[in-house]
Amino acid sequence: MKRVELRGARRGLIGIEVIVAVLAVAVLVVGPRSPRSGIALIILVGVTQALGAITLSLQLVWARRLALAAALIAILFTVAQILIFDVVTWFELSLLGVGFLESMLVAGCTPRDS
Repeated sequence: MKRVELRGARRGLIGIEVIVAVLAVAVLVVGPRSPRSGIALIILVGVTQALGAITLSLQLVWARRLALAAALIAILFTVAQILIFDVVTWFELSLLGVGFLESMLVAGCTPRDS
């Protein structure tokens, strides 16, 4: 039996990761809240999201692991932002939701037995 992958989940995951990477660049251009920790975390989120999208589009073997790591980093970034600034805004909530959505899409694009 050949293992089948859901292509829609892969395409959706690539799209979401590209959007989050672009938004991370936009946040860097506008300016983060915190000078040092904010910049480092935003760069980490943006780079992992971009690498996840690139590896998924190249269909590398370990691409799903990197995409899951990118989703978990986005979730951890959100938790760190909430703990550091003690304020919950739409940005933190949306990034937390995107992280969970990405982790679900990683599960969706994992090959299944046909």
